[in-house]
Amino acid sequence: MPLTKEQVVEKMKDPAVVLLNVLHEKDFEKLHIKDSQSLALGPNIRAFESAAQKKFGKQTFLITYGADKDSPLGLNAAKLLVGNGFQADNYPGGLKDWSQAGWPTNQSEPAVPHPVPPQLKRKGKK
Repeated sequence: MPLTKEQVVEKMKDPAVVLLNVLHEKDFEKLHIKDSQSLALGPNIRAFESAAQKKFGKQTFLITYGADKDSPLGLNAAKLLVGNGFQADNYPGGLKDWSQAGWPTNQSEPAVPHPVPPQLKRKGKK
């Protein structure tokens, strides 16, 4: 079952969960979900799997995401990881769904304020 952004937020409370942007590094640098990490899924899938093993290990639960629901990268990455013994799932809404909701990204405040779920608000800020 595909993950919703609300489920992603809930799972990210666990320190053994990593939200993984699988887009090209340049795309990650432009815009990514706050607190996500980058590991691009390119044509060399063995290199991707090897890098995931070195960076995260198989004990980490990885939630992959790409650009949006029409992009197969996130799903392909999750399938590849699971097929190689990792714990992984995909957030199909991707960057587009997240940013359109106005949820935190690496960029400054969104142009149009949207309610941020309480789980994502920093403690000490009101």
